[in-house]
Amino acid sequence: MDPRKHMRTEDGGTIIMKSMEGATHFLVPGILWGLLDAEQMNSPGLIRTLKITGRRGLLCAATGGLYVGAWQLLEKYRMKRDIINEVGSGFVVGAAFTGLMNRSISMGITGGITFATAVVFIDRLISPR
Repeated sequence: MDPRKHMRTEDGGTIIMKSMEGATHFLVPGILWGLLDAEQMNSPGLIRTLKITGRRGLLCAATGGLYVGAWQLLEKYRMKRDIINEVGSGFVVGAAFTGLMNRSISMGITGGITFATAVVFIDRLISPR
């Protein structure tokens, strides 16, 4: 079995390229979320609005990139496309962000379980199988 064959994903891109694509797709909604959030907070200046917008955009981009990257890694090593990839990548993202923001391992585990559950629920709601 040629190991280079497994370096690419099913539709031709590498795992890093897929992660960058996921981050890019999530950047735009994050920027829009930041603009709406800055408008709701009645932020007085352009600099403050740009800071809020940039933080929200980068947070969403990091979430999307990490989720897609974890999904692709699980798919590559398991060589399957099923619900376990969703649960695993959802847990990784939830645990990473909740654990880092709260600086707590128990909160990270709780956030990972919550995010994994939400990801599976949303995916099943959008595309029932």
